[in-house]
Amino acid sequence: MISKRNYSQSNPTTMIEVDTTILIENIVTFIDAAIPSFITYYSNLNEPLKNEKLINQSITDHFNMLSQEIKISEYLVYKFLFRKDDERSDTIARPDIGVVIATNNRMLAESIFQVECKRLPIPKPYTKDRVETEYVIGTTKNRGGIERFKSKIHGFHLKQSAIIGYVESETTDYWYKKINDWIEIEIAKKSEILQWCSLDHLIIMTKNDLFAKFQSTCTRDQLSDIKIYHYLIDLHNTRKN
Repeated sequence: MISKRNYSQSNPTTMIEVDTTILIENIVTFIDAAIPSFITYYSNLNEPLKNEKLINQSITDHFNMLSQEIKISEYLVYKFLFRKDDERSDTIARPDIGVVIATNNRMLAESIFQVECKRLPIPKPYTKDRVETEYVIGTTKNRGGIERFKSKIHGFHLKQSAIIGYVESETTDYWYKKINDWIEIEIAKKSEILQWCSLDHLIIMTKNDLFAKFQSTCTRDQLSDIKIYHYLIDLHNTRKN
């Protein structure tokens, strides 16, 4: 539960409680609805954005532009804010997007949802620092998207988060199969450092011409599982130029 004191002059002592589960459901519903319009915006750019950071900033700005206030009660109105997350100061591996709650003219500093983003494919050349499988598992310098949540680099305080895959070649079906193949390879390795299992496989939730949404469950050592929503969004076949 998230508890916030109401600062209204009419009732300054009221304590408002919001179920975090409901907030997360609302965030996921919001992302579901916001992605199609982002893809439409992206498809009309004169040139595709040249690197992941630019795409991340663009989608973050788009989400914030669409975010609207939601009224919980007479005393509590909140909205989602999307930003580059800074959940930990002891690592440079910070989540690409963190979602925080702004309510009653105050902002809760800790993210309640995180989004990691990866280009598909990872740009070549592949080196000791960048590998093809980075959506799943990467290198010591550039950890994989799913790997970051499994190893508690990201989302150590969360039970749900998301990964957005920017599909820049092939199709969402192609990458869905490819990602699950990479996970299957990690399962077969039977690593004692980071254990992978069938729960890590992507399971289809919904699919249309613009994006496909999947779900997986990451087991974590000495922590509860974390549910990951995967959005593979087509930034390639939808372009009009």
